[in-house]
Amino acid sequence: MSAPLPIFLQRSPAFGWFWTASLVSMLGDAFRIMTVTLWLYAASQGNGVVMAAATAVGVIPTFLFGTLAGVWVDRWDRRRTLILCDLLRLLCSLGLVAAAQSTTLWLGLVTLTLLSGVSVVADIAAETTIPRLVAQDDLERANGLWVVMHQLSFIVAPLAATWVYTTHGAAWAFSVDAVSFLLSALLLRFLPPLRSRPVGNHMHPAVLLDLWTGFQVIWRDTLIRASLLAVVLRVFGAGVNNTVMIFLIARVLHEPTTDLAWLGSANGLAQVLTGTLVVAAAQRASLPLTFSWGLGLMVVGAVVIASAGHLWVVIAGVILTSLGNAPANIAQVTLEQRFIAHDLLGRVKGVQNTLMTLMFLLGSAVAGATIHTLGAREWLWISAGFTVAAFALTMRSILPQVSRTARAVL
Repeated sequence: MSAPLPIFLQRSPAFGWFWTASLVSMLGDAFRIMTVTLWLYAASQGNGVVMAAATAVGVIPTFLFGTLAGVWVDRWDRRRTLILCDLLRLLCSLGLVAAAQSTTLWLGLVTLTLLSGVSVVADIAAETTIPRLVAQDDLERANGLWVVMHQLSFIVAPLAATWVYTTHGAAWAFSVDAVSFLLSALLLRFLPPLRSRPVGNHMHPAVLLDLWTGFQVIWRDTLIRASLLAVVLRVFGAGVNNTVMIFLIARVLHEPTTDLAWLGSANGLAQVLTGTLVVAAAQRASLPLTFSWGLGLMVVGAVVIASAGHLWVVIAGVILTSLGNAPANIAQVTLEQRFIAHDLLGRVKGVQNTLMTLMFLLGSAVAGATIHTLGAREWLWISAGFTVAAFALTMRSILPQVSRTARAVL
């Protein structure tokens, strides 16, 4: 049973330092993402190729290094890895400052590519650090605090970044990002050493064999395999929505495209609300309960969006989806942290993140290529179908295994 929040924070001081460092870093991330969009659009005079390139450089490193990054994270001390990643990203942010001052687009894109590559390692290291800092019973609450922190950063920072960019320019905004990485690295020094420990034969010196171990964990374990499939189904639907939503607003509902911003704000606020509720209810809510009502709300929200005839109905659907998305994500991460050995978690997360990125891009690309043939509403119904499939798989395969199994980690 999870302890009350004040007791949890008192007995997990290392998690407090880690959460604070991550908040500072994520605020800088959100600051940079908004600034990159504004700067590249202005510097390239609205060049679509440049904007597409900026998206590509954020994704390509995950394809190239996602699975290997999981192996490296499992081999290294996570505290040192996180600090080193922050310092490397600090240097990359200073590169963005130089690119903005000289209006050198190629330097900006190269720097973004390097920064994205380092972030692949940092993100896996951060997520797999949580189970090393808190007790098993506190994982759901810790992951809830993590989701709240992430969403808060993307509500507050973009507005501040827009103000700094408008009043002082892109170089100053990128400087804020650089400072955030420095502060995060300093805060992470308060963490204890987080060295990897051998698990059977799994810490083999050959990287490829370590990578193969990650695939074996997924393939041999029916619970983890079903969980990964459910995530992939959800992510494909998210990729579809990412491309199609603006077409729904402009061509089906005949509303201004700028109304898309309302959906982003509704999404962030709703996820903060439900993430907070999960943190508050962690003493009483079980993992199956959090999973089922989270995915259930996502199904209802997806159906509302697909059938919407007015913008306010779309906003309501987005709010419902977001209210479910936060607890579903918290439950998903908690499941992985409980049922996968800590020293194998990085490998599994590396494989998972690579597949998630691939499926998100596939959903986005296929929907974009056929939007004039099928139409926005038809694609949203297809997306809702993928969400229903993820819900059915979770209810019929994943939750029964979780409920009847109090098994030890692998």
